[in-house]
Amino acid sequence: MTNRIMIQSWIGLLALAFSASAASAQYRTAMEQARDKMVDEEIVAAGVKNEQVIRAMRETPR
Repeated sequence: MTNRIMIQSWIGLLALAFSASAASAQYRTAMEQARDKMVDEEIVAAGVKNEQVIRAMRETPR
């Protein structure tokens, strides 16, 4: 019985780890989309034309 509980615990931990990494990837994607939207609506719309500045703003996590 103890081995069964140990195996179930490990399976549960693995499932939790995989779901956490998937959620993290979704969060990053959502943040990247929000960052791109902010750059388009605030930075580019304000007249910034320097591609290096725009690229840096898109790539810098907040």
